[in-house]
Amino acid sequence: MEISLSGAAGFSAAASTAQGRQAFVSSCIDLFVKGNLAPGVSAAGVFDGIDIDWEFPTATDTLNATLLLKEFRKQLDSLGKANNKHYLLTMFGPAGQQNFSNLQLAEVGRQLDFFNLQGYDYHGTWETSTNHASPLFDDKQDPDASENFYIEYTVRSYLEAGVPGEKLVLGIPTYARGWTGVPKTNDGLYQTATGPASFPSSDYLQTPGLITYLTVTGLTGYTTHFDERRLAVSLYDPNTQTFWSYDDPVTVWVKTVYVRARVPGGLGGAFIWALKDDDANGTITKTTAAGLR
Repeated sequence: MEISLSGAAGFSAAASTAQGRQAFVSSCIDLFVKGNLAPGVSAAGVFDGIDIDWEFPTATDTLNATLLLKEFRKQLDSLGKANNKHYLLTMFGPAGQQNFSNLQLAEVGRQLDFFNLQGYDYHGTWETSTNHASPLFDDKQDPDASENFYIEYTVRSYLEAGVPGEKLVLGIPTYARGWTGVPKTNDGLYQTATGPASFPSSDYLQTPGLITYLTVTGLTGYTTHFDERRLAVSLYDPNTQTFWSYDDPVTVWVKTVYVRARVPGGLGGAFIWALKDDDANGTITKTTAAGLR
């Protein structure tokens, strides 16, 4: 069961004292793992553990974040000992150095079964220029290269911090991020934009600059461009000056090869965000599963 409080401040408050950590963890386990939903209503066994989605700990949260994960591990292990069962504890692993540097990665990793490593949203329409949203590698031609917004840097940083490779599970997006008002230069990549791309009325996300992979497969008038340096893919339409960054079966397959080969024995695997955004055939999901076999 994923635990995501309203804003990072919610986690900060819950983790700030020993009493608060104990009470918060106990309430999460009682509700979701033990299944005590309401008086007389029980659903034990629905969830096999807890996933922490804290976006994002600040520098003042560093120690408390570790202590919170230790409290979760302690209480889950205590319940597991009584039930003769191992309960999972996982956590969202942020991609940007400005965020993962606020975690004691090795110590947090020791408490977890695995990190759900963010492999997406490296770039998006909160920026005024186009870029790949989930690139595997870097590119010296990238104007933002100094930011190290690419998957290999994130994975390498976690490994060098002491997190075992088998505890890193790479996230793969099933949605696209897009910009409009993008000049044709370089097929729209690394160009200034006037704003987020419009979404088709059929796309249920109904969010400027964001569409599902299902919607991507129905777009017309675009040319596909594969970036051999970054192992990323994009779409560009010079008529509407619209640029979309996304993952297709080719880049997904490449990422599964990376997962299997990055360290001896491979990384821990991959996950999809989110299943509901895939096409009707489950193309991204099926490609990921096939690539990890």
